[in-house]
Amino acid sequence: MLTNLQKHQIKNINLFISLNFYFIIIWHILACIWIMVGRLDDAEGNVGWVTKELKSYYDEDGKELVPKEHQNGAVFASAFYFLVTTSTSVGYGDYFGTTLYERIFCILVQFVGICIFSMMQD
Repeated sequence: MLTNLQKHQIKNINLFISLNFYFIIIWHILACIWIMVGRLDDAEGNVGWVTKELKSYYDEDGKELVPKEHQNGAVFASAFYFLVTTSTSVGYGDYFGTTLYERIFCILVQFVGICIFSMMQD
């Protein structure tokens, strides 16, 4: 028979696992959208972050630094990293929006992060 304390602990563990699962799903979806937004260049000629990221995978001579088959995964990892740091308000500054679309998306992500973590305070 479980005590009240054990029942409460089990309930908290289930809540913790559920919240982490939902965070990962939300971050995954937002990372995919961030990649799509990052592929758009704006009217002023600014290139998106994905274009800049892909250029960093080659040296000055055009030699691949990251194999072609790993580049999509590396871009997704960078996008996921950006979303986690931005939505948790850490934001290290190594990835940021340079085009109009990216800046608008960053504002939305920050707002979503504020809303999610504010709801957790209840």
